[in-house]
Amino acid sequence: MTPREREVLGLIAVGANNKEIAEILYIAERTVKNHVTGILSRLNLRDRTQAAVFANSALPGDWWQEQTAVLRKHRGHA
Repeated sequence: MTPREREVLGLIAVGANNKEIAEILYIAERTVKNHVTGILSRLNLRDRTQAAVFANSALPGDWWQEQTAVLRKHRGHA
């Protein structure tokens, strides 16, 4: 998985939608969709929910806190 796909996966796992991911990463929403498609294909997953479950079980705990902080800041809850 590419570093960008890991970033997208992390934001999916904490509940970010495609528009939020695009804004946070400064990329087009269509690019986010392409990354999501690549992630699902690469990991042989059906949907974003499975991707979130995978991320939460496979990635380290401090990663979760970092991604949550990024999303909260973006949503104005910092």
